[in-house]
Amino acid sequence: MGEPGGALQPSPSSLNSKPERVVETLSRLEKELGGRLALVRALSLAPPSGERDYLIGMLGDPAYDHLSLSTLCDQANLPIGDLLQLYRQAMLAVGQARSARIIGREVEGTVKDVMRRSAPYGEPCERCRGTGSVTPEPTEDTPNPAPQPCHVCQGKGERPCLPDLDRQKVALELAGLISRKGPQTFITQQQQVLAPTLPSLLTVQQETESVLYGEGQVVEPEAPEEGEDGQPAL
Repeated sequence: MGEPGGALQPSPSSLNSKPERVVETLSRLEKELGGRLALVRALSLAPPSGERDYLIGMLGDPAYDHLSLSTLCDQANLPIGDLLQLYRQAMLAVGQARSARIIGREVEGTVKDVMRRSAPYGEPCERCRGTGSVTPEPTEDTPNPAPQPCHVCQGKGERPCLPDLDRQKVALELAGLISRKGPQTFITQQQQVLAPTLPSLLTVQQETESVLYGEGQVVEPEAPEEGEDGQPAL
């Protein structure tokens, strides 16, 4: 196998290893994908491998322009299915990178909106469109009615809104106070932090008995003395 940049002398068997229709189909696919330079740019973003690197070298070398994509894949020992898989992975990586850019640009506004609506907030009144006043329909007696305070928002221009529980949960998750496992996670984490420093009740009881009675000693309670009438003496 020749190296990219040098003289390549493929064997006749490798040139004719695929039917002519397959070679033509792959050549047409190469053009639909944007040509060899576009393939080089795309494959450069795919997971690295020896076969991929060898194919990229031949695709970018003008000395191999007279050979079909099918032949170059044979020379690089890269099946066409693997080539398409590499191209797919590269395009997904590009899409994910562009999506991450969009997410990073818009996430600040989303977080602000979530936090704003996680507590009681106000929205523009739909009846007066935030103006606080509504002009009645003209009548014969009042052809030019004066604006009146909106009865929906009481002339304030906005209506009060209460947040829903799901939005408040999202806000608390963003603040790191709870996780999706439930609202008790924060308390449980605090207990796990404090647990190693707090002795158990059994440990305290054992240490107390050791101090009072000594280790390994069992103290039996004394029976009360009986009086003349057979009752315990006070």
